[in-house]
Amino acid sequence: MDTSTTRALSAAGVLGDLARAAALAALLAALLVWSPANMARFAVVSLLLLVPRFARLPRPFDAAFGWTLVVAAVASAAGWYHRLAWMTG
Repeated sequence: MDTSTTRALSAAGVLGDLARAAALAALLAALLVWSPANMARFAVVSLLLLVPRFARLPRPFDAAFGWTLVVAAVASAAGWYHRLAWMTG
């Protein structure tokens, strides 16, 4: 594997880990600020983000999956889907 591929895979791994950290930070914020439904949402997202890591899925998939779930959960908790009609089509 050449150096650029190794760097890209390493960066994707870091991005996946950052998504997990962001989900945990959002869970902690939900514990302090948001409703129990949002706490449950971020708890489920945090658990789901462990699946690609334990299943040893490719790191780029891990990062994309992680950030998609984190952004979707934050959008739902913040009410973006109701305020921004174009997000839901």
